[in-house]
Amino acid sequence: MERKIIIKLSILAASFISLLISCTLPVYGESHFTLTPDKKKIEMGLYFGGDTITFRGTLPQPGTSLIVKVESNNNPPLKLVRKGKVVFFWMAVKQFEISNVPFLYKILCSGDINKTLNKDLKKKLGIGYESLRENMELELLKGKSSQDDKQVVFDGFVKMKEKFGLYEVREDAIKVEDNLSFTFDLPFSDRSVEGEYKVECFAIKNGKMVGKAETTITIEKVGLARWITNMASDYSAIYGIIAVIVAISVGLLAGFIFKGGGH
Repeated sequence: MERKIIIKLSILAASFISLLISCTLPVYGESHFTLTPDKKKIEMGLYFGGDTITFRGTLPQPGTSLIVKVESNNNPPLKLVRKGKVVFFWMAVKQFEISNVPFLYKILCSGDINKTLNKDLKKKLGIGYESLRENMELELLKGKSSQDDKQVVFDGFVKMKEKFGLYEVREDAIKVEDNLSFTFDLPFSDRSVEGEYKVECFAIKNGKMVGKAETTITIEKVGLARWITNMASDYSAIYGIIAVIVAISVGLLAGFIFKGGGH
């Protein structure tokens, strides 16, 4: 009887010690993978010139590489034209509508993307411009189609987006410290629009995903910018009249200034 009691007490003691160890020692896993921005909302005023958010977090396992993907949630179709030479002039000869591509798309990596991700995982996570090109839907609205339309339009689309600071792929853009924590900066250009932007962070080790963390950043118009947007949306007729009056007033003022300067 006494022996059974001693055995039970030993088991309870061992369980209690294991519980203490599990509470005091760090356990790596997806639940310990954190991603925290220094702010979750960007206010866009009338003279908004862009903003940058700093992210910090902890790794799910030591020795992992990181991939960050940022995409806009609101992605309306976009119309683009393809120019061609007509006699001696370059003119718009085709018009397209492209859809199923994000308005904003950014990829950041802690190292070399091709060394971090294999082809299958890159496709599964939607990492890289090639993934966007495959998903893009292209509709010809005007002109005659040709085999290279999708590639030419997509290349021009990406170049335009990169110019406006809305698309980018950056390697060595995430700083990992002591194999325990990381930090990176995410810029939003003045061409960003109001809405929500999803930020996903993938932890990769030995070609496999070992963790995922995500958050959402919101861009919101404030002040006069908000008033103008609401006016244009809810009172379009009044907004149109005000816009005409402002345009005429600016024209008259400019004429008066230059006329005065002539004297």
